[in-house]
Amino acid sequence: MNFNANTPKNQRPPLRGDLEIKYARSRANLLLVFIASLVNLFTLALNGSYFLFSASIPSFLIDLIRQENPEVPFADLIVPIAIGILLTLPYLLCWIFSKKRPGWMVAALVLFTLDFLLLISLYTLTSVIVDILFHVFVMFYLVTGVINGFKLKNMPEDEPLPAFGAEAPAEAPAEDSFNTFNEADFAYTAEATEDNNASTEE
Repeated sequence: MNFNANTPKNQRPPLRGDLEIKYARSRANLLLVFIASLVNLFTLALNGSYFLFSASIPSFLIDLIRQENPEVPFADLIVPIAIGILLTLPYLLCWIFSKKRPGWMVAALVLFTLDFLLLISLYTLTSVIVDILFHVFVMFYLVTGVINGFKLKNMPEDEPLPAFGAEAPAEAPAEDSFNTFNEADFAYTAEATEDNNASTEE
């Protein structure tokens, strides 16, 4: 199917630049999840506060300990913080390697979906309703990131444009038809000349 300027926008094939912008936006949300999840480990351990735009499972142990003992000292939470950091690192790896390999975006989507399922199974829905909304928001961007990432992977690379001011390659000059002789035609012309001379002598 051919597309031109009169083709409706929703029927045109996606441009590579548009897909790259959308994919970069999904990766930015993934990076934000990692940063917020990492910061939450320390803010939750220090004063019980946390950011919504984050994974819930890495900080689950800290939250559980603080619910049982709100005055727990920070030193007693070192091990849960270390475990939380290990559980958060996969999001960083997915962000780093998803730049060239969309399969890592699939891994991030699986991880965050598991986090969402554990969230609604470990807490009452009324207590984490806002967290659920943010999880759905993040999963939407991860799903679109997976789709756009594989579209980019299957899309052929754009042909490089010539540099500004670069001269176009010169075409080979066409052969002059008047200076091109055919051997058979030349032989036929010689025979005709001999016949004419013979008839003149007679």
